[in-house]
Formats: sequence, C-alpha cells, structure tokens
Amino acid sequence: KVPRAECANLLRTALKRHQDYTQEVVTGQAFDRHLLGLRHLAASLDKPSEEEFKALQSLFTDPTYILANTYRLSTSQVRSLDDVAVIFGPVVDNGYGFCYNIHSNSVQFTASSFRTSDETEPPAQLLLQVAHALSDMFDLLNAHSS
Repeated sequence: KVPRAECANLLRTALKRHQDYTQEVVTGQAFDRHLLGLRHLAASLDKPSEEEFKALQSLFTDPTYILANTYRLSTSQVRSLDDVAVIFGPVVDNGYGFCYNIHSNSVQFTASSFRTSDETEPPAQLLLQVAHALSDMFDLLNAHSS
C-alpha cells in the first residue's frame, strides 16, 4: 500500500502536469492541436497526388491516430457567473459529455451519456463518483499539506 503522504505528493505532481498541459493547449503546443492542424491541412488540399493521398490515408486510418481522436470523456468548462446548467452530448456512443462551471465557492457539473450504451453508467452515477473523487483529493491534500 502506498503511504498517504506519497499519494498526496503524487497528486500534486499530477496537478502540476495537468496545469502545464493546459498551458500547452492554450498556446497551441499540445499534440492534439498538431493533429488538428494536419487534418485541416489535408482538407485544404484540392487534389492531392497519389503519394500525398497514401500518406494521408496511412495517418488518418492508423489505429493510434483513431484512438487519439476517440474521446470517451468529452469535457468542457463553461464560464458563466450565472447559475446555469449547460450540457452537451457525448461524442462517441460509449462515452460521456461532461461540463463544469467554476464559481468562487463551488463547481457546477452536468453529465450526459447515451442510454443505449452498455458501456456507460447513468450520468448521475458519474457525477456521484466525481464528487467522491474530489472529496477524497481535498481530504488527502488537506491532511498532507506541504
């Protein structure tokens, strides 16, 4: 079993990495931004040569590319000072749509999933698990403040 103090340090490291990655996204440096750029560039080609077509086809049909663009958990922060519930649907059949709005003393969450999926829980269950996870992280960091 991992000691709780070590868990707190690992969580802090993960939070810092998430902040760094968010900054990469904001500045257009994250890997998904480069893939999006390639997709837009490919779409702008009027009549690609056979060589270009094969190269594009090999990239966009590669299992790693497909996996990197399959978001089972599609999230979005919706900034609003108002108390509004914003929601959107999942982007894949076996996924979730998850919105959050950060207020000064609370965070508002909404979630959605397709009822037809055998691979997802009802959204209320996801929201409950997120609440538990956030509470656990809060308690861990409070107990092991540095």
